Amino acid sequence: MGQAEAMRLSIKALYKNFLMPKGRGIVEVLGGISLEVKKGSFVAILGPSGCGKTTFLRIISGLEPPTKGEIHLEGGKDSVGMVFQEFALFPWRSALGNIEFGLEFRNISKRERREKARNLVRLIGLEGFEGYYPYQLSGGMQQRVALARALILEPTIILMDEPFGSLDSQTRSDMQGFLLNLWEERQDTVVFVTHSVREAIKLSTELYLFSKRPARIVRHWDLAGLKASGFRPQDYLALEQEVLELLKKERAVV
Repeated sequence: MGQAEAMRLSIKALYKNFLMPKGRGIVEVLGGISLEVKKGSFVAILGPSGCGKTTFLRIISGLEPPTKGEIHLEGGKDSVGMVFQEFALFPWRSALGNIEFGLEFRNISKRERREKARNLVRLIGLEGFEGYYPYQLSGGMQQRVALARALILEPTIILMDEPFGSLDSQTRSDMQGFLLNLWEERQDTVVFVTHSVREAIKLSTELYLFSKRPARIVRHWDLAGLKASGFRPQDYLALEQEVLELLKKERAVV
């Protein structure tokens, strides 16, 4: 497979501006982002608060139009799975009902939908809880359901916007391990936005650091290569410190 064929997502010179209320000017959010996401990679994006990371994901998913730039996504916008920080589960549906929701708009029988959903329940380790409603599940369980709801559509790429940001530290650590194991098993293509430097380094094969607004790429790290070459604990700490120092210089103006 050639390099071009292996790309799930290619972005060239992506810009995004927002008009301020009452004609008070323009806010430049993205200032020319260019990057490529390879099939099976886990790409983490860091940057100061307010720099446009969520806007970047929304543009990829088709929820927000770019001001200018090129986006080439294998399978198109319908092939994107999205996982949010706030779970966004339907409270009137069980865990199983939430997982199979997306398939209800496709030409798939109820029996097949239910079978696919049950397979994912087993995959995410929630057997015995499929009949529970969101309010009966812990935060970590709810986020697993949200992830399974995205996976059931068999997306080309999964976009995750600070999915563990609202979880307590222990649950967050557990979910990081769960997601990493799941990715290693399935090799899904993931773009993951986070504010946690340690989380980004732990999970990703590639790491991008965005600048303050208008966001540009400050630095890119090939972590797959570093980890394959024998990344030691002290190497993790050194990289974490390097990223933190760069982040300090790129704090967004509030």
